[in-house]
Amino acid sequence: MSKNRGSVLQVVLVIFLILFTSLFSYCTLMTRQYELTHYQKMMNQQRRIEILLRRYWRSTIDQDILLGDTFEMEDSVISYNVDDDGTDYIIDCDITTKSYHYTMQAKINMDSLDMHACTYGH
Repeated sequence: MSKNRGSVLQVVLVIFLILFTSLFSYCTLMTRQYELTHYQKMMNQQRRIEILLRRYWRSTIDQDILLGDTFEMEDSVISYNVDDDGTDYIIDCDITTKSYHYTMQAKINMDSLDMHACTYGH
């Protein structure tokens, strides 16, 4: 009879460990999924702001000279400074949203008005 108790206890222990491991793995996966979704939303917002800034800068360059400014766009406060590098505009941006703060540096060719470099920092 004691051999049956030992083997039943071992089976129950193995089942408990399998259930615990499965639950822990599921919770870890859900946490990672939440982090990835949050990161994806942040990247989409950065891309949207970059596209809107690019359009704004291009229209400003077409109409007038590009100077530094601070304004609000889509629940974000954007402050940027422009440096004339001869053939390029070097624009340092400071972007603050409700959930985070980051910097961006863009280089725009003066002749073609193409943005050929855009780097992000935090």
